[in-house]
Amino acid sequence: TGAGATADSVTLGASASGSGEVNVTGENTQWQVATATIIGGEGQGKLNVTLGAQASTGTATLGESTGSYGEVNVANDSTLWEVDGAITIGEAGEGLLSMTGGAVTSSSTTLGSQA
Repeated sequence: TGAGATADSVTLGASASGSGEVNVTGENTQWQVATATIIGGEGQGKLNVTLGAQASTGTATLGESTGSYGEVNVANDSTLWEVDGAITIGEAGEGLLSMTGGAVTSSSTTLGSQA
């Protein structure tokens, strides 16, 4: 058995001094965000999807603002991070997408949008 969580939108590390981390781990574990997921709004954010878990969102931004840092790690077989819209890695801040297994899907990906 796994766990599940849903939200309309999520920001990890919303303020400059803030940091946030979400770990989605294990088979049958799901994390669903209906619209936007911002990982590193003005601060630092990290999303780890591992060991067969699944995460999905409408859009994703890693490192939204100047000085911010957003990181997503996708690891292990059967792990999936599904983004219905676009992934922006380093909009004005710094972003990192690391894949050591599993899959990432999106409609498009942008690197270094304003940086």
